[in-house]
Amino acid sequence: MTKINDTTRRNMFFIDPRSIIFDPAENPRVDYGNLKELEASIAQHGVKDPISIKNTPEGPKLIHGFRRMTATMNLLARGEDVARIPAIPVPKGYNEEDALLDHIIRNTGKPLTAMEEAGIYKTMIGKGYKQTEIGKLVGKTQGAISNILKLTETSKEVQNYINDGLIASSLVMKLVKTHKDQKIVERIVISAIEKLNGTKDKKVTEKTVMVKRVSKYHKLFTGSIEVMRSNKVSDSKIAKAEAIMEALDAETPEALADAILAVL
Repeated sequence: MTKINDTTRRNMFFIDPRSIIFDPAENPRVDYGNLKELEASIAQHGVKDPISIKNTPEGPKLIHGFRRMTATMNLLARGEDVARIPAIPVPKGYNEEDALLDHIIRNTGKPLTAMEEAGIYKTMIGKGYKQTEIGKLVGKTQGAISNILKLTETSKEVQNYINDGLIASSLVMKLVKTHKDQKIVERIVISAIEKLNGTKDKKVTEKTVMVKRVSKYHKLFTGSIEVMRSNKVSDSKIAKAEAIMEALDAETPEALADAILAVL
């Protein structure tokens, strides 16, 4: 529970949660964590940390506290009595950009995952913010912002694996930095996930995907594939070039020959 300062306590009031406008789609959070545990806590002790709301012509609207609000609404749906929860109003002039930043820099609730953080940065970039500006606002370097943003460039399937906890976002960022090509990263991740089936492992590790230093041949192939794309070479030819590049990972001359012959 977060310690409530005197200013917050003076502004705090109690409100019927059923009167609050609440749209879960507006929450950048994907992973709500252990809601059952939070629900049990609220049922026994009530909501301790106040949510943030904004008064609108349509009524009070939830700004922060989506996880607490979701747990509260789940309890109400089951017939539990949660008549009032603490709330504080956001300052006058508080806008969407303020809300996005607060999702990152606030210390209350479950910390955002790297994937959730990346989604917020992407939204801010879309609103005209530069990476350096975001870095200053959240206390991170431009390089750190750039690395996290790379997660939003991965395929939806890879993002789902990250959100499901099957592979760490840091490992995906390392793969992106190593291989550059998102299609290659996707194939590596999917292959590693498939290898988990039937094993006791719950999560892909660096050993599973065998992250290693990229050879000069991979770098040359990656560069040449980008040149082919810019020259609008057919997808079928590019696919063959990518397959040959993957064949370079073969451990023996025989395996490499078989892989190349399969492409030709």
